[in-house]
Amino acid sequence: MIVQLSMCEPRNKILWLLIISIIHLTVIESRLVPTSKPRLTRKNNDFVLPKEFFDQALSLQAKFKIPNQEFCSEMSLQPAAHYVVLPWWYHYCQDLNEKRSKSMRGNVHFTAVHQYILNEVQAYKKRMKAKQIKMSQLEKELLA
Repeated sequence: MIVQLSMCEPRNKILWLLIISIIHLTVIESRLVPTSKPRLTRKNNDFVLPKEFFDQALSLQAKFKIPNQEFCSEMSLQPAAHYVVLPWWYHYCQDLNEKRSKSMRGNVHFTAVHQYILNEVQAYKKRMKAKQIKMSQLEKELLA
């Protein structure tokens, strides 16, 4: 079927040119698309860490464990110093001290706060006793 474009009306010429161009484009595009889907091959790109890293990580795990005993000992020296980055660590350390003191004392109601208060009371008693001894020595010197 051959169509003579010279004898057709201008409207038909445009229509035929449009149809031919669409057919031409579909043929060209069909060549660009592959006929079968490529198989997806999975490459093993998993990063494998050496065994030494895991051994070192286990030793570091205790060091960076929350709550950390070393960090809590520093926090007990400065109990009012809350850190901006991790402000909840003070409370973790308080819990750690309470657990440690419970295991030492064996009393359920004994906490680290009680231990701190008892230590302060004992220190106060020692200061007062030393002060009384000093006063009694001064009195003996004055009387003698």
